[in-house]
Amino acid sequence: MDIRVLETLFEKIRNYCLEGGDLKTVRFVWHGGEPLFINVSFYYKMLDLQERLLSDLGVVIEHSIQSNLLLLNKEKIELLKILLKNKNGTYNRVGTSIDPVPGIRVVKGYDYEKKWFDSLALLRESGLQYGAILVVHKHHLAIVDRVYSFFSSLYDSDGANTRFNPLYNSGRAKTLKTDIHLTPREWGQFMIDFYRLWEKDGKVYPFIPFQEYEEYHHAGKSRMSCDSSGRCMKTHAGIDVDGSVYLCGRSMDDKFLYMGNIATHSLKEIVNSPERIKLQNRVVFLKESLCRQCKWWAYCHGGCPNESLSYFDTLAAKSNWCAGRLLFFNTIFKEPRELSEKTISFAMRAL
Repeated sequence: MDIRVLETLFEKIRNYCLEGGDLKTVRFVWHGGEPLFINVSFYYKMLDLQERLLSDLGVVIEHSIQSNLLLLNKEKIELLKILLKNKNGTYNRVGTSIDPVPGIRVVKGYDYEKKWFDSLALLRESGLQYGAILVVHKHHLAIVDRVYSFFSSLYDSDGANTRFNPLYNSGRAKTLKTDIHLTPREWGQFMIDFYRLWEKDGKVYPFIPFQEYEEYHHAGKSRMSCDSSGRCMKTHAGIDVDGSVYLCGRSMDDKFLYMGNIATHSLKEIVNSPERIKLQNRVVFLKESLCRQCKWWAYCHGGCPNESLSYFDTLAAKSNWCAGRLLFFNTIFKEPRELSEKTISFAMRAL
């Protein structure tokens, strides 16, 4: 991304705030591509722009980053200590991806796993926290116990967490030479098998989405991830390298849900774009039609809209993974939690 695109973005955020837009916190997630491939000077220029254009607005600015870690070195560690530091002195996590199945994640010229673990050690030595992501595919179905052991061994007192996502039918995953995509029921069975191991182990590790479902089911804590919250249109925006705005990073992969361009649209126009209205209507439509009889609505909200578009070419569809989630919820939780009047009122206001 050209630094001038970022400058335009910051100017649009500034104008939005000065014109009365209600922004309390802006969180930038740097991803790509590989965000550590670019020279560190890019990020220092960005931070200078942030200081010049956003520092006097009373808006909290935070940064996180998603990296394969293969290019991590001491120079970039020093950058991350500045980039990821919050006002309270804590650091946002570095997100990263790894797969315990050999040959899945490969970069020419690298022993991927060795380099990844070397970089992880460098992160830990620096005091930075990290979170891992596993993209679950067919090769994992027969080795759930190995998968569980691998990621539980990564946990340490620094608070590392792991998120498990099924392999989505988007981006380059649409053209894989070998079909390793899961069926919805295979995803549901993987979640059940993994949950049973987690349960047997005392649920001590912060594994997502299991921890989120557990906290909501037993304690009513409703901080769901974006794909289950039903509110992503209120919280996310994906900015492509040319300034084009989509719903999120996943939307950018397939050019779904285009909201405008920061070069030609104000932030107010982007926030109020017709696509965002469609997304709000989608939640209401699903709740009153396809998901009307589903007792697990509050746990899922119809799933990610990108999945509806990727698998069914329409927003008027629930997630492709619906059958798998139902299998998981019906097996593990049996019945949904009873919603209090306060929770119902909050949910209706959110819609």
